[in-house]
Amino acid sequence: MSRSVIVPAAVITDEARRDAVYAALSSRQRREILRILAEAESNELWAEEKFGDRAQDLRGSSCCAAEVCACCFSESLGLAPSTVSHHMRRLLDAGLVSARKEGLWVYYRLERAALEDAAQSVRELVS
Repeated sequence: MSRSVIVPAAVITDEARRDAVYAALSSRQRREILRILAEAESNELWAEEKFGDRAQDLRGSSCCAAEVCACCFSESLGLAPSTVSHHMRRLLDAGLVSARKEGLWVYYRLERAALEDAAQSVRELVS
């Protein structure tokens, strides 16, 4: 007779979420997207510094400098919009970013809690 171990659902959910975070972080392009979001969060003038006079057009109607439109990632990283969409889906599924849709525009924001949780789980591995 085989024995199965019952694992609380919260543990499975936490582990699955961490796995999604680690998988999302395995891509250099997704890490660069997170870096851009962190820069936007810490520097209100990031778009102006990066895109100059075109910053307002790329920012669209976003009322928050910490939000970045998908088109900014396409231009900054030289990626097709479909590739950016794929990367953003992985980051959203991992909880590393949040999104807000306004008309045809989608604005993304960094969610630091998921990154901090992943960092903590790595620290636990080495302690």
